[in-house]
Amino acid sequence: MGVPRETVALYGNLEKSRMISKKTQTDWTRPMNNYIKDRLKSLTQDDLCGYIFKSKSPFLWFGSNPRLL
Repeated sequence: MGVPRETVALYGNLEKSRMISKKTQTDWTRPMNNYIKDRLKSLTQDDLCGYIFKSKSPFLWFGSNPRLL
């Protein structure tokens, strides 16, 4: 995504959501889904007791979708 990262927004619903950058309209949905799958696979190999999420992070989408928790 580069640094500094462009602002992104989430559109859609739980069944079909898209992660789109605001300025260039780049669709980051597939790359982010691939990253998440790889990251989750990596995390399952670690001895974790919990995971900290950053508040107000646009890709978390927890505030408007509490069912994700």
